[in-house]
Amino acid sequence: MSINMNGVSPDITVELDNEQFTQLRLDPSLIGTSADPQFLKAVNILQNQRLSETPGKQAPLSARSSGAISN
Repeated sequence: MSINMNGVSPDITVELDNEQFTQLRLDPSLIGTSADPQFLKAVNILQNQRLSETPGKQAPLSARSSGAISN
């Protein structure tokens, strides 16, 4: 399966309302900041995942960094 010209479907979607979409579109410097609902959701998921991991029971770094592990 090729992702060329198709992209990758997200595991988790965050819907933006028209105001949020317009704000991020007009000012790309807001992407990845507290004004970006998608960024905030990603940070929240990662923080919760980190808190729920048991010390010493993490997946190997290679699996975590390659994206092989998902929610």
